[in-house]
Order: sequence, then C-alpha cells, then structure tokens
Amino acid sequence: MDGAQAARKPWRQTKFDVAERERIRHALLAYARDNRIGAPNLQLHIAEKLGRTVDEVGALKTLQRFLTGEGRVNDGFITVCAAFVERTGAMTSHDELAHDLGAFFMRDIADQPADEVPSRLAGDYEIWASEIWHAHFVVKSEHMKPGKSYNLCRISGSGRGLKVHELATASESAYGSFRPAANEGVMLYFDPLIFILLKNRLTRLPRVYWLREGQHGYLRGEAVHGNLAEPDLDPPPCSGRRNHELRPIRNNAS
Repeated sequence: MDGAQAARKPWRQTKFDVAERERIRHALLAYARDNRIGAPNLQLHIAEKLGRTVDEVGALKTLQRFLTGEGRVNDGFITVCAAFVERTGAMTSHDELAHDLGAFFMRDIADQPADEVPSRLAGDYEIWASEIWHAHFVVKSEHMKPGKSYNLCRISGSGRGLKVHELATASESAYGSFRPAANEGVMLYFDPLIFILLKNRLTRLPRVYWLREGQHGYLRGEAVHGNLAEPDLDPPPCSGRRNHELRPIRNNAS
C-alpha cells in the first residue's frame, strides 16, 4: 500500500478501555433485545453486516463471554463488535451521553451500587400534560387533570442511563406513526426519582422532567423547558412548571 492509499484508509480504533468495552457490550445487548435474538443469531448478524464468515467474526463462546461480562476478551474481537455497532447505528452519541451521565452520578460509597434504571421503564409512552401552570406539584391523581396528549416518548437501552426520544405525532392522534424526535436525551434513576434531560433539536434548549413511578406503570411528575428570547420581549428564562404523565403504550412492538 502506497502513501496515498494509506492516507485514504479510514482510521479504525483497535484499543479499548473498560468504559468503551461496556458501551459496546450494552449496545450489542440492546440490539439483541430489540431484534429478539440470542448470541448465535447475533453472531450471524455481525458476520452478515460486516461481510465476513462466522469464523472470521470470532468464536461463539467469546461472544457469549463478552455479553455476560465474564473475563476479558481481546481487542481484536472488540474491534469487530465496534465495527458492527457503528455500522448498524446500535451505538450513537446518545449511548455515550447516557453512559457518561450515569457514571457521573454513581454513588461514591463503595458498598452501595449505582442506581441502574429498571428495565421495566424502557418502552413507548404517550405524554399527557395538564392545562394548568402552577407553582407546586400536585401529587394526587384526581387533581392532576392531564388535559391533552401531545407527543410520544420512546425510552430504550439499559444500565445507569437510558436513551430518550420524545417524538412529535400527527395532530389528530397521539398513536400516529413515529416521526423524527422533537426532543432527545437521557433518563437517569435516583430511586425512587426519575430524571430526564432532553435537548430540543430545533432550538437546542433543554427540557427537564422529574418523575415518580405510579400505578399502571405511569410516570408522573413535572416538566420545564428553556425559553428563547425574542425581539422586543423579555420572557422568563424558562417555562412555568406543568404536571405531566407518561402513560405506557402496552401494545407497542418495540
């Protein structure tokens, strides 16, 4: 290979630290879960996506050990897994953000594990908001009066941080087809509190939820978002607080 060919060859990472290995492992687990496959079929998917034979991907036992976190597998095998999750989009910048924020909020006490987000919280939700802006959160459901459904929310992943995509839907139905995310970010868990930090894709301003898990799997709490400054207007830097409910969509296929 001459110098020009070498310059055109894309750089590929071949060394991975513990945090990078964990991100790749979680991405593979999420891909397997989303596609409802086990390690043998995952191995076939990796081979097909990368244009390799199964033998070139690596031993099935190595993949199984990596997925379960047993022992340490070599960097050559991780390079193959990294190429797969990159090519399939199984790991994105949101996975990295979720992992890094989750690690940042780990407990510093050695004998107390970090709060992992319960797997039951992953799924699709219909978002309801109250019509009333208020100064104090009203816990009782009879006072909540969520006046309208306006978006869907998809929560995915596993570990200390989950990915969150809040998706705009057709105005006539909250059960319309999913569209590109209006807000996207991360869910963290501080048992029993649930914290969601989102970025509006249009304005780049933050949107924040503080929630608790209630009956029927509802996530109930408050949300607030940043306000844009407008010419000749001086709005408050953030919106007022409104009660919100995230209601699970039981018949989703995700």
